Amino acid sequence: YYVEEMLRSFYNTDMAGKRGLISGTGNVATYAIEKASQLGATVLGCSNTRGCLYNEAGLDVASLLEVLKAGKPDLEAYAKTHPGCKFSANPKDLWNVPCDLALPCATQAEINLDSAKTLKANGCYLVAEGANMPTDLVAIRYFNENGVLFAPGKASNAGGVAVSGLEMSQNAMHLSWTFEEVDNRLKDIMKGIFKKCKDTAEKYGCPRNLALGANIAGFEKVYNAMLAEGIL
Repeated sequence: YYVEEMLRSFYNTDMAGKRGLISGTGNVATYAIEKASQLGATVLGCSNTRGCLYNEAGLDVASLLEVLKAGKPDLEAYAKTHPGCKFSANPKDLWNVPCDLALPCATQAEINLDSAKTLKANGCYLVAEGANMPTDLVAIRYFNENGVLFAPGKASNAGGVAVSGLEMSQNAMHLSWTFEEVDNRLKDIMKGIFKKCKDTAEKYGCPRNLALGANIAGFEKVYNAMLAEGIL
């Protein structure tokens, strides 16, 4: 939902028809693949520690999700049984595939400067993190200085914590919301987080720098809370 808000706000479009790369095969990556597909994107590839799987025409998401949700997927074996799929034993080769969107959801520092330059050269114009610091600082600076919209994980990957909060609210109030209700509330939360990042970046003279917006917005929230409590 955060990515979709980025697309709507900065590019006046949505996920439909966009080509995406999503690294990882864990929970975040699996459900990012599922949600991206539901929103109309074509998922081109994914990866794990043993390599990466990709199909430049798009993966069969339904069959891939069956494998991912079963746990410990063998991407090389999957590629051999699905026409058009290719496998590389180097996980970082995923970032060599031309795409519109890149969602690193695997591990720390998986996108370095070389990968960032390759993504840009191959047409990628949006990167949104779904892991803890998967993009190194030099790559983030490169994205911000070269017209690639970048979303930091502290904002774009806030959905898991947000849903945990919704679960706590249901427990405290003895409520039971449907999947659709939770999903709609999550969507509103992510839209709000995006707006806060965007507005703060603009306020401090760095429009489009969502990482800066997220950092300052987070600092201001803590600062204002401390003022309210009389700590400062």
